[in-house]
Amino acid sequence: SIVSAAWREPMPGWVDNLNGPTGIIAGALKGILRTLLCGRHLKADLVPVDVPINQMICIAWRTATKPSSSIIVYNCTSGGVNPFRWGDFEAWGYEALLFYPSKEFFWYPGGSMRTNPYTHKLAQVMFHSVPAHLGDLALRLTNNKPFFVKITQKMHKATKVVEFFTTNEWEWTNDNTLSLC
Repeated sequence: SIVSAAWREPMPGWVDNLNGPTGIIAGALKGILRTLLCGRHLKADLVPVDVPINQMICIAWRTATKPSSSIIVYNCTSGGVNPFRWGDFEAWGYEALLFYPSKEFFWYPGGSMRTNPYTHKLAQVMFHSVPAHLGDLALRLTNNKPFFVKITQKMHKATKVVEFFTTNEWEWTNDNTLSLC
């Protein structure tokens, strides 16, 4: 599972970084992220950060009160119980972008998911790299410090890490976790 922003604790939406899905939404909100290599039909096994933390507390309690002679594996997943696809994430994210617009943006918020790595790379060049270089050129011409290319390079590294999860799907069982209830 991919850990996402908090569901309830310490407060709804809490994050301490912009990695993973939170960074994707933030990049799209600012209009910087315009393309993502992703299978819309694949399950996005996302789990809010507070869920596995609370699960670990429950597992510790269960282990202390009902010891077992064997090792019990507790998977913290959402895909088998509450499947959410990357296409749903895209639709929900776009709705959120329109409902909670950013005061600061580089380009109109949006973008799209692509399944073909070649069209994705072309879109990255056209919609990320070229505008970043043009933005930095404008900053240099006005005696300001350029930063768009650096942000774009960091974003490309971050989305490359996420691609493994957005282009693959796994089936996990969480029967042991459900037995905690």
